[in-house]
Amino acid sequence: MWSLSFRLPEIFPAGADAALRRICIAGGFDLNPVPTKISLDSSRLIASREVNESGYLMAPWPVEGFGDIVTTTATLREQETPYSLLVELARGKLNQVRCQTVEWQSLGLRTTREYDADLKAANQQFVKAVLSPQARESDEHATRVLTNSYALADRLVKMYIAQVLETRHGDEGKLRT
Repeated sequence: MWSLSFRLPEIFPAGADAALRRICIAGGFDLNPVPTKISLDSSRLIASREVNESGYLMAPWPVEGFGDIVTTTATLREQETPYSLLVELARGKLNQVRCQTVEWQSLGLRTTREYDADLKAANQQFVKAVLSPQARESDEHATRVLTNSYALADRLVKMYIAQVLETRHGDEGKLRT
């Protein structure tokens, strides 16, 4: 059986304890969630599945300003040392935002200086989360990265929509429905 082990945060946001039982692992060619066995104790979560290949964790997690939202880690491999749950959720969302930003910029998206500065700040905050020697401090930084990454994603989508509609209106005039 293939397992991922996570260090749980000392302090849970409201609703997070109930979310832990709904966590699953996803992966494979189709990136689908698979049946996942969850084991919990006071400081650790172990998610196991039958398939023996790398995958990522899908966790419904409360994010300030966005509510309970399914958040994913980056792809992880099985290892002896537990991952930090909050650091990995922050890494996953920040990575999604960075990749989506670059992809849309390659298609012509123009991001603002403020957006670029905020994305850089989120990256710097993530470094603090990874390098913090104290678990509580690491979790605080990771929580801010997760919240800021969702805010960045929201801004990115709004920029993209506005610029695509501007281009379409410029090319076609009023859009027919």
